[in-house]
Amino acid sequence: NVISTLLALGQLPADRLETQAQAFDEKLSLKGKRGISFFVGGSANGYRFSSEALLTALEHTKSFAHKKEMPFFVTTSRRTSPDIIRLVKRFCEKDPLCKLLVIPAEKEVPNTVETMLGLSHTALVTEESVSMVSEAIRSGRRVISLSVGNKPLAGKKRQFQASLKNEGWIQVAHSQELFSTLESIQEKPAKSFMEEDQKIKERLLTLL
Repeated sequence: NVISTLLALGQLPADRLETQAQAFDEKLSLKGKRGISFFVGGSANGYRFSSEALLTALEHTKSFAHKKEMPFFVTTSRRTSPDIIRLVKRFCEKDPLCKLLVIPAEKEVPNTVETMLGLSHTALVTEESVSMVSEAIRSGRRVISLSVGNKPLAGKKRQFQASLKNEGWIQVAHSQELFSTLESIQEKPAKSFMEEDQKIKERLLTLL
């Protein structure tokens, strides 16, 4: 009685994302303009962040945002190291297009994920976080799984990433190629997760 799912289970209803976005739209003076969410995770078993790779990714995000005149939003996680947090803060505090920076280790902001995804059409997620990649996909945004490790992703997480890429849920990019990946992904509509959810419901109903 086991059901296998491609994505981690969870739900981000479109109306909830829109409600969170509207609450911050005026506060951030966005005038309805949507941009890029950047979710920075942290080192995990067998995966160590590269400061150089992350800085390159941030620079590419900045270049793309300024070219397209769009905002971007950044948050770290509880796993993010102090060194990486300092790097992110130094970068974002100097950029007027970085409209929102949330550091959960310093101050908890309710509904950060929903707000950022609601304000975005594209989500960048560091590749080690299975749950965050799944949430970004379920939000209906275009999703880039970003490689910023000293070594390639390995084991089950690498298999998970490969499955999502093969199914067309995500693009995978190294920091050095992020600008071109951001450009190419804008031309593609995000793949809906509703069909996958329907398959899960049908399997559950069969078992029940």
